[in-house]
Amino acid sequence: MATSGQAVQHFLDSRELVLIGRGGRGSVYANPTYPSRVAKVARRYDTCRGWYQEYELVRSLEAQLDALSPLPLARLIRFLDYHQGQGEQEHCAILMERVLPPISQGPTWQAYLNLQDENKWVEGRGLYLGRDQLVRYLPHSYTLYDLVFDLGALVARLHYLCKVDATDVEYVFGHMADAPLYNQLFALDFDLCQRYDTPDVKTLSWSLSSEEYFPQPSGDPHLWIMFREAYVSTAALFGARDTALAVMDSLV
Repeated sequence: MATSGQAVQHFLDSRELVLIGRGGRGSVYANPTYPSRVAKVARRYDTCRGWYQEYELVRSLEAQLDALSPLPLARLIRFLDYHQGQGEQEHCAILMERVLPPISQGPTWQAYLNLQDENKWVEGRGLYLGRDQLVRYLPHSYTLYDLVFDLGALVARLHYLCKVDATDVEYVFGHMADAPLYNQLFALDFDLCQRYDTPDVKTLSWSLSSEEYFPQPSGDPHLWIMFREAYVSTAALFGARDTALAVMDSLV
């Protein structure tokens, strides 16, 4: 997939860059001139191949998902451009949409919807918040059940339309810079994801149980039923109802 890298270079060619996040393989920068964008920059050259593969994967997923009606409360963070440095002294970078937390331009809000009450800070990852902390910031007329339904539908679209395992994907809660009152879920970090030809129930179920993003049968029963219904009914649209049922049953 073609990418010029010019947009990334323009974004990074500024003395106003602000470091807003740091992980094991790179750092994330904001630029006040481009408030709706962020760039993640690799620390090491050997990271770049994997990042370019992630960039191509996400752009491909976007194209597949854009063919469907959008979900009101859940979607991917869009990748906008990729820059590959020349040689080991100039590292790669990805330009992407910026998601702002509901009440400030502070750390990322990780949406732990399986937990009712959670408020934990993790260095480099942001705040991990439970349902009680998130529900008050939903858009007007939407409920927690709507949020859970759209999360289930989004993951099913990834699993059975896009045929990607969604391993280790994060789900953050917030809004775009131009829509400060419209908070929703955004999926990001697809660097460990793999496409598949034949679905593996164990792999797909692991992607739904390795973190607290998703309601589980051992948690709130009403949210679990809503999540399960969204996941299975969406999978059925792509001829994968039986597989989706097996995935749900494996979580019980």
